[in-house]
This record gives sequence, C-alpha cells and structure tokens, in this order.
Amino acid sequence: MWVSAMRVRVPLPIRALVVFASVATPMLALCAVLLAVRATQIDQHPSCALLLAPPALVALAIAWPIWRATAISRWIRATCVLVVLHGVLVLAIGVLWFRAKGLIKLDELLPLTGDLPIELPAGVLAILLVTAAITRAVTAPRRGVPRWLDWAVRLLLTHLLALGLLAPIVSLAWSWHEAQVSVPPAWMILAPSAGAAVLSTLAVRRNTRRALAVLAILGAALAIVLVLSMDNDARWVYSNFAHLIVANAFLALVAINLLGLFHWLAVHTPAAADVASAQTGSVVPPEGLEHVGWVHCSGWMEGLHIESVGFRVHTRGGHIEVPEGARIVAPLPLETIDMPVGASIPILAKGDSVRATGFVESPCDGPFRQSSLPVPSSRGVIVELAADTPPSHNAVLAVWRPCLLYLAVVTVIAIPGVIAVVTYEPHGSPLMLSDYARERRCGEEGQACCGETWDCAGDLTCDRVLPHGRCVACGQLGEPCCARECRGYFYCDRGTCQQRPPEMSFPEITRDADGGQLRVGDIQRGMAAIKGKVQACYARFDVPGMVNVTLSINPNGRVGTAQVTGKFFGTETGICVERAVKSARFPTFSGPAMSGIDYPFMLSR
Repeated sequence: MWVSAMRVRVPLPIRALVVFASVATPMLALCAVLLAVRATQIDQHPSCALLLAPPALVALAIAWPIWRATAISRWIRATCVLVVLHGVLVLAIGVLWFRAKGLIKLDELLPLTGDLPIELPAGVLAILLVTAAITRAVTAPRRGVPRWLDWAVRLLLTHLLALGLLAPIVSLAWSWHEAQVSVPPAWMILAPSAGAAVLSTLAVRRNTRRALAVLAILGAALAIVLVLSMDNDARWVYSNFAHLIVANAFLALVAINLLGLFHWLAVHTPAAADVASAQTGSVVPPEGLEHVGWVHCSGWMEGLHIESVGFRVHTRGGHIEVPEGARIVAPLPLETIDMPVGASIPILAKGDSVRATGFVESPCDGPFRQSSLPVPSSRGVIVELAADTPPSHNAVLAVWRPCLLYLAVVTVIAIPGVIAVVTYEPHGSPLMLSDYARERRCGEEGQACCGETWDCAGDLTCDRVLPHGRCVACGQLGEPCCARECRGYFYCDRGTCQQRPPEMSFPEITRDADGGQLRVGDIQRGMAAIKGKVQACYARFDVPGMVNVTLSINPNGRVGTAQVTGKFFGTETGICVERAVKSARFPTFSGPAMSGIDYPFMLSR
C-alpha cells in the first residue's frame, strides 16, 4: 500500500513557495516581537537578543520537523508546519494589537483601522468556529471530519484571495475619484467584500474552479501593475486595508488548523470504549468489487476524504454487515501526493484484516431476532485496517493541499503589498523605486508637503491633511496661518488668520526714528523664531489649544517676564511655553521696557 518516498517528487514551484514562506515566517515573528515591545512599553532600549530570539526560535521550529527523517517529503511536511506557525504568530499579533493600538495611535495614520475595527468580529468568528468544532468532536466523535469545515476553508481562502487582489483596485479608484485624498470611509470595504463573496460562492462549483484560477492569476498581475502605477496617496489608501486582510488570513488559518486537527483525531482517537465489543476479521466486498474503501481528492481547497461502500466482515461468528459510509481508518498511501483532483486511490480491499467497532447485540424482535451476530449501532461504525504502518501521517497527507494553497494565496496578495511598501516615500526617506524620489512633486501650491518638516515653497503653508498634507496660500484674512503667523494686523486663531481682537494688545509698539520702541514686525519675528520650541511643548505633553502669554521685553532685547494665562496657567504645557518665550531675542531699543504684551500660540498638529 505504501510506496517509497523517493518515487514521490515534489514539483519545483512547490519547493520555491515553501522556501519563500520559510524565509518570510521568521520576519513575521520579528514583527510580532516589535509589536510586543511596543505594547509593553519597553522599546526605549530593546536589546538585539530580545529582538532576534523569537525569530530564531521560529526558524528552528521550521527546520526541526523538515529535516527529521520520515516517509513523507520534507516539502510536504513544511507546508503544514508553516501554517501552524502562522496561526500561532498571527494570534499573538492579534492579542498584542489591542494593547499597542492606542500607544502607536495607528488610527490617526490609517483611519480605516478606527472606522472599521475588524479585530473583534474576526475574534468572535474564530471563537464560533472553534466552538462548533469542539461541539462536533464531543457530540459525534465517530463521524470523522465534518464536511462543513471543508466548506469554511474553501470560503475563507477564496475570500482572502479576492479581498487581497481587489483592494489595490479600490484604492486606486478612490484616489482618482478624490481631487484631494481623504480618509477612506468604512463602506469602501463593501465593494471588495461583495466581490469576494460572489467568488467564494462560485468556488463551490467544480466546473468554475478552473476559470477562477485563471481570474486569480490575471488579478495578481493586474494588482502588481496597479500598485506600480500608484502615487503615494493611493498607496496610503491601500495600506488602510492591511488589517482587514490580516483578519481574513487569521480566520483562514483557524479553519485550516481545525481541519488538520480533525484529521489527526480521526486516526489517533479510535473508540477505546468499544474495544470489548470489537469485531475482527477480513473484508468481504460485494459481488463484482475488489475494493470497498477509497481516498478521494475533491480539490486543493479541502482535505482528502475516505469513502466506502457497504460490505461484510468475516469473523469467527459469521459475517457482520458494515453499512455504506462507515468511517474507515487506514494509512493513506504516499501516492496521494501526486493524486490529481477528482481521482481516487483504494485503501481497503478484499481480504484485508480489519477491526470493526460500533456494533451492538441484535434486538430480540425484528428481522435479526433469530441471529446472534451484532448489528451496527446508531452512533456509527468504525473500521480500522490492521496495517504494519500506523496512520500517523494521515493528517499531513490530508491537509497539505489547503496549507500549500494558503501559502500561495498569502504570497500572491503579499507581493503587491511589498511593492507598495518599497515604492512608498516616507517623509524624509525617499526610496530608489519611488517616483517621488526621482522627480520633485511636493512643495508647490496644491502639491504634497515636503519631508518630515512638512515644508512648502515661498509664501505657502502646509495644510496637514492625511497622508502628506497640501501646500496652500496663507497669511491673509480667512486663510491658513503661515507658520502660525499672519500678515498685516491679522493674528492666527486655531490655524486661521482672523481680525485681531481688542484683548490682544501691543502697547506702545511704534518705534520712532531713534529706535525708542519695537514695532509689531520686530515682535512677530522674535516670537516666530521660538515657535519650534513652543511646538515641542505640544509634542511633549500632547495638549492642544490656544496658549496666551503676557510678556515684557527689556531694552537689551531679552524677555523680562513671561506669564501664561487662561486654562494653561500652572500646567506643564504652560510652564514649558513660558520657558520657550523667555528664550526669545529681539532687537535692542533705547526706550523703557515694554510690558503688557499679549501673544497667542496655537498648539496643534
């Protein structure tokens, strides 16, 4: 029944995919470590050992079962090992996500994570899947692998692929639709989700699977082309879908791991309670048949299934009847690795020695009242093949195809994401593949702001809308402030130039010919020089609002006193602003000290 492992050669594309996933999985572990140190607030001085130990352990966890000598090819075993590790790592990332989400403030950078928090629904669905699986295992332990779990794996894998490939299309279309890119609304996810649901439904039909495979290949090529043609705004919209794709991948991992667990339980938990009533004997097939049990491959999106017809078992007491659909426990042949979709391989033949459980004594009435032979119980019958090789590798052989398909789907949808990351230009860090690095497209009116300091050319200011701001005119009445200052006699109030109110006074600030007093422009220039220090107070304490400072200026150009009034009086932010104002320098003048000068600062992003 079993063949030499040397005769089963794994194709090169499968090997390449396994190698790529084996390299990428430790990187996923590194991401989990970085999220962990952020969530626990120990990222001030993380050691290299702390960062590299988990990825190294993951690499060892991949290498040990792969290089261990068994009858199954290491490439086949690696697919299952990688899926188990992915499930553990994504679960760890999800647990840490709730802790780190507020610290990182990711919803400010990617607003869709706040508008559509998919973590809780994904967690609830995962718990429902696990609960349904446990309920089935407890209430019907003799019925083997539930077919609804195959359906769940097929649905989630198709949905993951469709969502990952439709997200770039939706992102690019949204960025083209909006003259100025804005926060993507939560309803944007309805379009890719609806398309994914339709494709998932079609995947159930066998005659449409080949067409769907062609569509997946074309969709992957189109996604790569679209990502390469995106600008930074479209890439930013695309990045908002990341948490949705990860949540879908987590659900697929839960379903695949449950499927593998059921296949493992099918051969490792025979009905020990029925050992006393077990019937041993040889298989007697129906007339005209040589085999009574087959392993069938119905598709790459689901595990292998064992099918059987009704037959008899010849025992010492006579022939007992085994009903059609009885659960067969037998080692799967290695030939199943090369088995095409729709094919079957016999695993139980005429004359095979078996042990049958799940029988009860014949009732006193009915058609069997004259027979002393046991009859099948309502709980189901299990027939175990007495083979020299135990069925310890059945779970791997049964689910490696869905595991490999998961790795392929994740790779296909990750390639556009990696390209988007590589071609994206973070502020101040242009990359070689970025159009923004090759050609200046920022700083002018209507364009994005430049660099980490959000700079704009000339008399423009940066309107800091996500993701990179827009350079707009400033300084006049009703326009945004220019570096928190306005032209003429206007003043900056909440980022907009307004008429100066009466309470904002610059007493005696007309300077005569001999330089007796400072002018308004002298004071504004001196205060503008310290605006970076004032803004640093906001960056440090993160308290927005208008800070009013009353100051006096000595003839030597230094600040004599600086007192914050209003709601910031006596606060850490107010004290910080007072220190910043006291560091201001002005031109010297010959008149008396200027006092009672009120000056506002707007603290905001």
